Amino acid sequence: MSFAVALGGMVFGIAVMPVEIWVRGYMILGALSLVGSTFTLAKTMRDEFEGAKLINQIAQARAEKLLHEYGVKE
Repeated sequence: MSFAVALGGMVFGIAVMPVEIWVRGYMILGALSLVGSTFTLAKTMRDEFEGAKLINQIAQARAEKLLHEYGVKE
């Protein structure tokens, strides 16, 4: 929700800015680039977290298997 409010405020501010149209276009392109890179960063961080979680689950399963095998051999 706050992301939408911030984006809307930024777009409104650019739209009512008392400058020439090419300056507004430049500002809008910069804003779109910022939004795109924000989504890319969020997706990258989520993917890294999910990958680390999977690796930890595999390592935990391997450790449990070794502990189980060690316990059975006693």
